[in-house]
Amino acid sequence: MSGEKIITQGPRAYLEFSDDSAMTDNDAHTVPSQKAVKAYVDSIATSGGTSDTTAQSMATSASVRAASAASSVATASSNISAAATSVATASTGVSTAANSVASASVNISAAVASAASNMLRISVCESKVLSAYP
Repeated sequence: MSGEKIITQGPRAYLEFSDDSAMTDNDAHTVPSQKAVKAYVDSIATSGGTSDTTAQSMATSASVRAASAASSVATASSNISAAATSVATASTGVSTAANSVASASVNISAAVASAASNMLRISVCESKVLSAYP
């Protein structure tokens, strides 16, 4: 550690900066200088070692995750399409059922009207019979 120490003046304490460009000090009370940070970053960027491999690994991982997400979206889209087809089929079924109910209602109305007409005829015939044989 090159010159790192806490300077206390009254109630305030000041930290001195470290010029350790390798960042090996690992001191909780030392603040790295801008020069030390730049030297550390430059050394990693130019080393071409672990950092490039890590970046490549992260990029590959991100690419795999993106492909997986795209596959999930395609599957969801397919499921939505299938659900829409099912809804359309159900809607057609409901429409057919509604038409059947309407047709049955017309048939029931016709049957009721026919029964009422027959009842009226029977009543007229009954009246004629009763009047003919008092």
